Amino acid sequence: MRNKYGKYKSNTGSYSFPYITPAAAMKSIRYDDSSVAAVLGEMGHTSLLNEYEHKASENTEKFGCANCLGIEALKSCVALWDAFGTAGLALALNHDMTANLDALRLAYSGIFAKDFGACGDDEFYARGLRLNSSPYNPLSSSLYTVLRQNKGQIDALRLPNKERFKSVTKQSAHAHAVISRKSLEVGVRYGLCEYLAAPTEIVALRQEATVLNQSLALAGGHVQANALAPKWSAIKRKLELIGSSTYEGFGEFQAARAILSGLIGQICDVADSPYAAEQIAGLCTLSRRLVLSLSAPRRRHAPDAKDYVTSLITGNPDSLIIGCDRGENNLNRCVYDVLNINNDLGRYGGDVGLKLIRSKLGLSWTTEGSVEFGKQCGLCEDSQGSADLSRRALDYYATHDSRLGCNPYYGITYSDLSIDDHRGNTMWDLSSSVVCQAIVVFFRNIYAEYGKSKVDSDKDFLLTLIYHCNNTPSFFVVYFEILFLELAFSDADQQRRRIVKLLERKS
Repeated sequence: MRNKYGKYKSNTGSYSFPYITPAAAMKSIRYDDSSVAAVLGEMGHTSLLNEYEHKASENTEKFGCANCLGIEALKSCVALWDAFGTAGLALALNHDMTANLDALRLAYSGIFAKDFGACGDDEFYARGLRLNSSPYNPLSSSLYTVLRQNKGQIDALRLPNKERFKSVTKQSAHAHAVISRKSLEVGVRYGLCEYLAAPTEIVALRQEATVLNQSLALAGGHVQANALAPKWSAIKRKLELIGSSTYEGFGEFQAARAILSGLIGQICDVADSPYAAEQIAGLCTLSRRLVLSLSAPRRRHAPDAKDYVTSLITGNPDSLIIGCDRGENNLNRCVYDVLNINNDLGRYGGDVGLKLIRSKLGLSWTTEGSVEFGKQCGLCEDSQGSADLSRRALDYYATHDSRLGCNPYYGITYSDLSIDDHRGNTMWDLSSSVVCQAIVVFFRNIYAEYGKSKVDSDKDFLLTLIYHCNNTPSFFVVYFEILFLELAFSDADQQRRRIVKLLERKS
């Protein structure tokens, strides 16, 4: 069962994760038999996941939007109704609809001119939209139906500030408000490429000091590397307490757990510090590198993935996805904008592995229900953009004196989570739980693709991927948890998702 700050408690205390040999993999290609499935089962990520999925689903049913509990959706509906009236367009409302609208205007007077996330009274957000003391869902109301029927006239009327009407003009959507759709789409693909390339003979890990300095520069450049030295030492001390250097079986599980719990503990400690996002980015970069350094040697005996991902490392130095030239210090050449991963993988069509990572294994996360949390109105989805929950919450926290409270900018469903409070569940825990669930979805897909593939080269790559993941299952899972935390903070320019490359060519 998952404890606070990414700490995992083994159900057995001495669990032995199954090692999947090539012969065994050929005989039984089943996700449920995999070491990755065993690790995820031990981590117990579903408890926190289910808690917030249930909460979000309940809020969606009551208020139409799990993100603003109907408040922003009502503001959007009223704004459009008033705009139609100002434009002289009469819409037909029956007596009950008019009475409800008048009652809501009276109950929430003063909020309709407020910007998104600022209704003037947090109590409104905390309780959710209500009519006569009962939860009210504006997106299932007759008023919403009438507005939707006439939304096509907005462009014709050239109404100003059309973004206010997004709850009406844009359909409510499944909410990917913890790890965004965009993060899942690009992060899974990039992570696979880097994880597979790390143990190949043609690359080496870049120097720790170099990647830290570049990570801090990319995230903003206000934090000096020496400021993170005590925090990084604290993370490594947790690993040293394992008392092992081989990290096999349960030892690997303990090591991965120690790194992640140490990282999240330090994140909680720095969350209310100046330039917290930069410190988090730097600590994540170091932790990601540490996991790769521990997992890569243990995968030397696995089938070499080099032939499947060669172009990642041996192409033009100016366009490499995950590697850079040895000793390279030019920041622009040492970082990669992960938002470009789909197009860039398409340029390397000759590599079987890259083709499959782009087309079959990366998945489309738009409708993946197991990593979604209820629904949110179009205005909330548009206002949140592609920022992950942890980034939105930290940004909000940094500009407010009080704790998070209730605000749709990061999502009211998550208002009982904390940024830095060591007494309860945190945003970081929930984000890690969602990443674990994404790995379940992704890894099941690997096995499904292997089972139905008729192309030998495709099957060879998929089997190679299965070996690499199952030979270091705990490191594989924790690597992705850290990667997604890092992607939320790695770039000062939030319109991009640049990340520091950890690998360099040996020659």
